[in-house]
Amino acid sequence: MKNRSLSFLPIVAAVVFSAMALKAQSNAPTSLILPTADWDVKNNVLFALVTTNKSGDYPLNPAWVGVEKVTMTKGYYTNDNDFVNAEKISQWLRCDRLTVYPHRIMPFAPEDRLICNATNVSSPGYVYRCSLPTDDELRAMHDVASVTHFFGFNPFKYSGMHIGMHYFELGPYNSIETLSVEVAGVDSILVRRGYLHAE
Repeated sequence: MKNRSLSFLPIVAAVVFSAMALKAQSNAPTSLILPTADWDVKNNVLFALVTTNKSGDYPLNPAWVGVEKVTMTKGYYTNDNDFVNAEKISQWLRCDRLTVYPHRIMPFAPEDRLICNATNVSSPGYVYRCSLPTDDELRAMHDVASVTHFFGFNPFKYSGMHIGMHYFELGPYNSIETLSVEVAGVDSILVRRGYLHAE
């Protein structure tokens, strides 16, 4: 009986070793390494380009790609209908050009530079902001004044009660973070966020 127990030991050791080797070679995600609280945006490889004052079109080579997903809904956008559900579908993003305008992109909006997919004119452009609000800050918008403060203009003056805008900022580890905000009235908000990296 004792000899039989000892004969199983090499088999058990081999099984344990194999399991450990498989785990080491698996596609399981590694632990997330968060950036330090004091990371410097100036270390992003796109910082000098994004902050240049020289107007023109600048190709992004390689292109920056990623997925934009819904992170918050409020009001009308929590309804279950075909239009709202279609709006909530995740979107694949690809940006291969930065354009710096010599003036505001739109007469009523403060931004003057954006990234876009130059080969797909139907994809949205994302205008640059040095920082983006959190979902909680966007959820707190509740009147015309708070919506106007976020957009930098009163959107309802130009587009009735529905508007969507797209923004980006530079993130840690040479990333681009995107934010798409769709507003229907002052109490209905759909927020998408994306993270892009060099292709």
